[in-house]
Amino acid sequence: MTQNSIYFLVLLIGFSSCKTEKVGLQEGIVLLNYKKPLTIDPTTKSVATFTEVADSRCPENVNCIWSGSVTVDLLLDIQSQKTQKELKLCLYCMAAKDGTKILPSSDVDLGGEKYRIELKSVTPSPNTEIQKKKEDYVISIKIDKI
Repeated sequence: MTQNSIYFLVLLIGFSSCKTEKVGLQEGIVLLNYKKPLTIDPTTKSVATFTEVADSRCPENVNCIWSGSVTVDLLLDIQSQKTQKELKLCLYCMAAKDGTKILPSSDVDLGGEKYRIELKSVTPSPNTEIQKKKEDYVISIKIDKI
């Protein structure tokens, strides 16, 4: 085994032992697994956790008259500011009778910088023949600096 291969293995083992993944707060798409924290900004030590899902979308193997909606809860823990922010984001939500509506995006302040966090997708889709557990869910969020 060459010396470069040994260095590569040491780095690979070191990175795989981390409890939270560090991606940096970059503009773009981030995938979050249910209840698995992900560091989204190492500078402010901001960690995002997808904490809840309420999925009433039409199952993919059924014909429905309404597509339904899916709502997720996202917890942002900004450790450098010792604050937490809870976001509720929804795809395909309709306004309630009082006119309120849960939106697919929310603006947040992280370390003095403003960002828009937008829910882009929630997988898997419901299916009447396959039971899904919450642990199976993955959300895709888009982060944009505003």
